[in-house]
Amino acid sequence: MKLAGCPSTKIDIGLAFYGRGWASSNGGAVKGRYESGIEDYWELMALPNKQILHNSKKDQVILKNKDNGNIWTMDDVTTIKTKV
Repeated sequence: MKLAGCPSTKIDIGLAFYGRGWASSNGGAVKGRYESGIEDYWELMALPNKQILHNSKKDQVILKNKDNGNIWTMDDVTTIKTKV
């Protein structure tokens, strides 16, 4: 963008704070707040009975909802720090 003449003060970097989820029962997308298969990071962190696994080789977080077995993949503060 800078090569195209855009000043650096006008450039913003956005970071995604959401997860993509799959149902344990059929492998399809789980219900999300705004769209099927997508949920806000903060909603996922508020789940009461969850297990969080970090895959450092892939800079990936996997969240498992222990109540229904649904799986969510996402970034968190740790993985975003390594990517930035």
